[in-house]
Amino acid sequence: MKPAAPRRRFVYVSASTLPSQEANAVHVAQQCDALAGLGLDLRLRATRGSREDLRELYGLRHAFAIDYETPLTHRLWLAQRRLARFVTRPEDGPLYYGRRLPPIALRALIVCIGVLAIVTMVF
Repeated sequence: MKPAAPRRRFVYVSASTLPSQEANAVHVAQQCDALAGLGLDLRLRATRGSREDLRELYGLRHAFAIDYETPLTHRLWLAQRRLARFVTRPEDGPLYYGRRLPPIALRALIVCIGVLAIVTMVF
């Protein structure tokens, strides 16, 4: 019997400020909740809004990691991604996902051109 394959990591990249009362923030949070409910190893990257608990405010049911970006943490994350491309194969890295192409494309260009798998829904 084969050992179970490790779950593919997903990073949901959002330009939204979370939490907030804007519809796009609610949509991002609920979409991440649904993806986590499918059993995905999901991490959300967004800008922090208020200090309210995202899970409680939006009624989220499934656990997923949330990284709130500041200018410093954003630079550190980019540096970590640059280093990671030297020690990981593209198929081992996370799959980046988001609602808008520009934030994901920008990260792809900055972080690791030609190595990043990009999936997006364009509305």
